Amino acid sequence: MKVIDVGQKAPVYPKNITYAISSIVPWTLSEKKTKKGWLGTLNNSSEYALGEFGSFESAFGEIPVNFSDRKDMTVTDPDTGRDIIVYQYYDPRDVWNVTDWLNSGNYIVGIETGEYTIQDVVDILLREAKNENIILEGNIEEEIEQCLEDRKCLYFE
Repeated sequence: MKVIDVGQKAPVYPKNITYAISSIVPWTLSEKKTKKGWLGTLNNSSEYALGEFGSFESAFGEIPVNFSDRKDMTVTDPDTGRDIIVYQYYDPRDVWNVTDWLNSGNYIVGIETGEYTIQDVVDILLREAKNENIILEGNIEEEIEQCLEDRKCLYFE
């Protein structure tokens, strides 16, 4: 299953998405079992059944690679009353707004003198964000241009 927090105070992607693997066939809100498709939205969570897999390993292979943090939990199977383990996967990356990242105290010397192009800085920012396990949200190029135009961005000296 894929579960998306859609509430008004939901965290920003990817923190609002989890994947769950279990041996229970999920139920829709209309109390029908389904192996694939939208299950419904309840308590600010929209749930989707992603299909049936031959093994847990094949189901693990369908989870996006960035969803690497796992939490195991025990739930009761409503059909049998037995406890089963559900594996929940999370994306551990943080999400930063580009402007916040640009103003976080890191500096690139040389963009105002022409040593670096805007694209060079975009590449540097993306590389830094990836190294720090961060997703940058927003248009990086536009934010850099705005910072340079306003001369209010701490990112550049």
